[in-house]
Amino acid sequence: MKKIAVFFLLLLPFAGLFSQSNNAAKLLPILETYVDLLDDSTPFPLNDNMGVMDEISFEDGVIGLSLLLHEKMMDFSTLSENEQIYKSTFALMGRYILENGMREYLEEIGENPAILASLWDCVKGMRVAMLEDNTHRGHVLNLTTDDLKSAASISDSDIENDQFVSNLENNVKDEALSYEMESVTRENCPMYLGDSIWMTSVSYKDKVLTYKFRISEKPAHFDYDLIKQQMVRRLLNPSSEDSFSLIQMLQQMNASICFDFDIADEEYKWQISSDEIKSAFSEKNVTASSENARMQVEDQVSLMQPALPVQVDEVTRVDSVKIVGDNVVYYYLFDSENTEFDFTSPSVKYYIHFSNRNVIQVAGPLDQSFIKAVANAKMNLEYCYRNARTGAVLSDIFTYKELLEILEDN
Repeated sequence: MKKIAVFFLLLLPFAGLFSQSNNAAKLLPILETYVDLLDDSTPFPLNDNMGVMDEISFEDGVIGLSLLLHEKMMDFSTLSENEQIYKSTFALMGRYILENGMREYLEEIGENPAILASLWDCVKGMRVAMLEDNTHRGHVLNLTTDDLKSAASISDSDIENDQFVSNLENNVKDEALSYEMESVTRENCPMYLGDSIWMTSVSYKDKVLTYKFRISEKPAHFDYDLIKQQMVRRLLNPSSEDSFSLIQMLQQMNASICFDFDIADEEYKWQISSDEIKSAFSEKNVTASSENARMQVEDQVSLMQPALPVQVDEVTRVDSVKIVGDNVVYYYLFDSENTEFDFTSPSVKYYIHFSNRNVIQVAGPLDQSFIKAVANAKMNLEYCYRNARTGAVLSDIFTYKELLEILEDN
């Protein structure tokens, strides 16, 4: 998943265009010129999900910002009640642009930054229009000069740590994550994961990301505590950049994760608290790595053991699954009266390799996730067949590079 940034932080690269002169008379035309330059760059995206900065203006001493926001990204019904937070946040942003940005711009055009002393003789306030992109209806914030001047003076290094910025950023992330999970459920659920497991919904509400699953029959070897332990371990040790980004975002938002299983009409439910997620991030440098992927593979292999051996068809049985060096090895026992099925035959070897490749290609989401973890861990997948009647052994190996190629082709 991509990180969601608070929209005004995306204005910072343009802040260097704001700067001016000595007294109000000299400063005013420089400010007007800068705003015109900045407006020439509009519309520009706030981020992939939020919307666009549609217009920037300066008229009668008032800085104007017009934001066109996607309907699902903001709860427009709450803008009025949260007006003070938004006003405080934009006051911080406005002062940052007017002071820090102007100072840089004055240096760029060869003017003395000391003329910023006349800044508040030129600027009378700020008007921020937060509008729905389809209807252009929304909420307008009017900030006075006092609002701007009372905002704490901030620098590049501490703007992201300001409490107002943090509050607004988390509010935007909450809205966006809730909308994205609604989209996942609407477009993909119920999703069959294999082994009689369905993911029925994903939702984000009240700081909780909830996954719901349904399993029609309780597995014969169902170890609830082991599954919970290993699922928590996998989540807090992500193997891919997408999963890492999601967990990192939840940590920053003080959110938690809930798993809700309906197994043969029995409910199994547990939650990973925000404190557990924070602890995992603070105790060690959590990163998406091949080491974490290998750990996931080891966990999954251990979960397979209680169900083995398992009969695949009339003549083939999976006796065991083991990790041998950098290989995940499936040990098959083949017992057939068909003497033509000779493991030493090139055509048989080709047939088995082709069949296994096809199995990988059409694997369900759970199996694909496991295979991807194997590949991300830079481990190989090996199918080892033993003929029960002749003792002959055939080994069919897919390197992690081959696995990645197969997965990419899907």
